Amino acid sequence: MKHRILDYINEVLINLEINEFSTANIIDIQNKTFKTNCSGIIKYLLNKCDRKLASSKAYEIFEELKPIAFSTVDSLRPGDIIMWRKNNIPQKGSTGHLAVFLEEISKDKDSITVKVFDSSKRPHDNDSRSSSGIGIGCMRILTEEGRATGFIWSKVEKKTKFTEILFVTP
Repeated sequence: MKHRILDYINEVLINLEINEFSTANIIDIQNKTFKTNCSGIIKYLLNKCDRKLASSKAYEIFEELKPIAFSTVDSLRPGDIIMWRKNNIPQKGSTGHLAVFLEEISKDKDSITVKVFDSSKRPHDNDSRSSSGIGIGCMRILTEEGRATGFIWSKVEKKTKFTEILFVTP
């Protein structure tokens, strides 16, 4: 199923004309309109792959998929979902993040730099978008003994965030 997700990502990118980050989660491939956040685009992709999710927010999807998730970066394969949730869920705003792993860029003993597909308010490093919305970029996942322990969004947003990061093979 991973490869199907990659096919659907290509379909989205080919049809990406109206692109903005939005909690409205409007995805209309015929009209080439994508007004969505990370959970909206991931839920759309998983739905296309016949994996129906009951949840709609990033932290809810994290909890729904947690029983089938893993945390070892060596097991990560293209098409896998990268996910984390905030420890304290705010009333408004981001509750976590979801992205699709595309490829490993580099790796050392304490981190792995990965290329991801997602929808976000801010671009990652070497990003296809200049502002918000759907795009492809690179971020760093911090590791300890091969397990994900945190992330650095981009070189611009250098702040290290330690949180539980999990991966799911669709």
